[in-house]
Amino acid sequence: MGLLVIRARYANRALWLEKPLDIPENATVEVTVWIPEKTESHSVDTLHKLESWLGSVKGTPVPLESLRREVLYDD
Repeated sequence: MGLLVIRARYANRALWLEKPLDIPENATVEVTVWIPEKTESHSVDTLHKLESWLGSVKGTPVPLESLRREVLYDD
């Protein structure tokens, strides 16, 4: 089958898979644990910067007429 990379969370002294595995029942597997140095948690400052950037994008609506197939593909 080869190599699979599976994301999991460690809680209550066990690994909890984020998605089910599609492997044969009773298959023998080898587990290598790698703990990334950086986590996905973001600082409050980073989230504020993102929100301010998104705020400027929200103010630019695209008219529905511009999204018609004839306009997009010159039909």
